[in-house]
Amino acid sequence: MAFAESPAIASEAFTAKVIVVIDGDTIVVLKNNQQVKIRLAGIDCPEKSQPFGSNAKQALSDLIYRKEISFQIVAVDRYQRLVAHLFFNGDNINKKMLANGSCFAYRKHLEDKSFIFLEAKAQKAKLGLWALPEEQRIKPWEWRKLKK
Repeated sequence: MAFAESPAIASEAFTAKVIVVIDGDTIVVLKNNQQVKIRLAGIDCPEKSQPFGSNAKQALSDLIYRKEISFQIVAVDRYQRLVAHLFFNGDNINKKMLANGSCFAYRKHLEDKSFIFLEAKAQKAKLGLWALPEEQRIKPWEWRKLKK
């Protein structure tokens, strides 16, 4: 059975090296010589084709690319990606992405309400995507609906 298919995977913690940053909220790690795709829990970054999409990817890359990180798995999504909270040097990377204005709190799949506070704080300070003109700050889930 492959690592990502293990039925006991949710709520487990692992450490692995980040080998690819796909976008601002999706990475690939190397675990037991397998590539495993991970979606960051509780956040949604602008899509690559959206304003600030490449900035969000760069922000995540600056934080964790080629680093050994810990992740706490919370689910497996419909695309068979692990959904997890990422940690590096004791910092919750998901929360750091919110705090630096690189993403939106993904309210549809949100368990930790502090994510909304971190988003509001970044918005008030006009950090990251919050420095964009309002018409360019389209929530990624709305952007995806428009593109279908």
